[in-house]
Amino acid sequence: MSNDLSITVLEELPAGVSILANNENICAGDEVIFSASAENGGSEPLYQWKVNGENAGDNSDIFTTTELMDDDVVSCEMTSSFECAINNPAMSNPVGMAVETYPVEMATPDGPVDIDLYATPTSSYTTTNDPNALTYIWTITPEAAYEAMNADMYNLSVTWAEGYTGEASINVLGQNDCGNGPVSADLDVQIENTFGIGENELNIGVSVYPNPNNGTFTIKLSSENNENVKLTIRSIVGETVYTQEELDVNGEFVKVIDLSKYAEGIYFLILVNNNKVLTEKIVVQK
Repeated sequence: MSNDLSITVLEELPAGVSILANNENICAGDEVIFSASAENGGSEPLYQWKVNGENAGDNSDIFTTTELMDDDVVSCEMTSSFECAINNPAMSNPVGMAVETYPVEMATPDGPVDIDLYATPTSSYTTTNDPNALTYIWTITPEAAYEAMNADMYNLSVTWAEGYTGEASINVLGQNDCGNGPVSADLDVQIENTFGIGENELNIGVSVYPNPNNGTFTIKLSSENNENVKLTIRSIVGETVYTQEELDVNGEFVKVIDLSKYAEGIYFLILVNNNKVLTEKIVVQK
């Protein structure tokens, strides 16, 4: 008589796995957590996560990433440790991602950088046309430099303040539902007002040479009679860099001026004679 032999027959069971994401609509760089639920995975199931069919992540039922791109597809392959599992390994359902990118850094605004309020009180500027930007935020510094800004997405129209002369800067950034993109580099603008320049109603002749110059130049004044003149040189921001009062011009007066210690840019020679004013523009280039 033989011994009794006990045989246990295990039922074949299909392996399966399903995955979920905590968010399928994200901004670029956001963290997404995927979780896998195994069916008939046995005591030690193996997990291989995939992004667009390429292996990713660790052997875990949780996959965390911040590197997804728009239209990426995440899935998980689960290998069951159950000996009688069929359809093993099993592939999960795919999860497609919608990833919105932030606006790019806009190009430095393009437009005029030398503004003459007398000739052109309004200027236009443009920057990158970024399809990811829903709006554009333009900034002009200082605020005192302009009276009005009219922004039409990546185009800007500026009406400059009538009483402002000097430097101003313009930059722009894009904005969408994810937030703000990087701020562009500044466009530096020089603003002047040449109203009255060249309209010589004084009793003296004026010449400045060379002009433009490297900071050293000659002023030549001439008159038929003895004339009393106040001579002032100011920077574009209104700083007085040279002045000479009670200057008597009788015939010809010649003066060499040295502004080499000052920054390059636009300066104004202002002459006052008999309650009349003459302004001449001087350009210093180094």
